[in-house]
Amino acid sequence: MDLGSTRVGPFVNVLYSKVSLASYVEQGAAVGDALIPESDYDRTESSVGFEAAFPALGSLRPSVRVAYTHVDEGGDSSALLTLAAVPGSAQSIALPASDDDFASAQLTLEADWAGFGWRAALEARGTDNETSGRFILGVAKTF
Repeated sequence: MDLGSTRVGPFVNVLYSKVSLASYVEQGAAVGDALIPESDYDRTESSVGFEAAFPALGSLRPSVRVAYTHVDEGGDSSALLTLAAVPGSAQSIALPASDDDFASAQLTLEADWAGFGWRAALEARGTDNETSGRFILGVAKTF
């Protein structure tokens, strides 16, 4: 929808992250070197919401987004931690997980400068259990 030079409309965003950690043995730990196991982690965030993009202020383009995000995490839920010098010391530990869906509001400024696209945003998130915020800084180059 076009409201003069302000644009308002829906948006959809998907963010997928995959992390794999190779196993290794600590060196020089005070009590005992731990054998850190191989682990895998993946996370998908699917967002749907509305965005209002306002007229440029000089070279800056401000916008506001409000969204609901569904979170799906996968991968290892626990790891077997072992002290390298102590046979039979294996202990299963739970790995952190956060499957909480969240609502968010974001204030963004974008600009093109020195051949790059720049983006800075402040975001507030809320779930059933907590409220948090983050600062986002992005740089993009089109080839």
